[in-house]
Amino acid sequence: MKQAALACAIAVALCSPATSATAQAGDDWTVDLTVYGWLTGVEGGIRAPALGLGANAALSPRDVLDNLEGALFGKLEFWGPAFGLTYRF
Repeated sequence: MKQAALACAIAVALCSPATSATAQAGDDWTVDLTVYGWLTGVEGGIRAPALGLGANAALSPRDVLDNLEGALFGKLEFWGPAFGLTYRF
């Protein structure tokens, strides 16, 4: 199962690179919008052998998406003849 999830995550990362849209506003201005995507799973554990305690945690990418309340990653750029403005979100 872990290998399938890893293969799926790699395939998504390779097949869906950051998308970018560029528009020319006249001859002097350039507007560029880039939106990023990222998907991960989490797995780990902690042990306290002296106390005889330990815990494991595992979240698949599906679990992460089910518990995600919101996320947006990207970059918006405006470039003019004399200056540029970049906004990352």
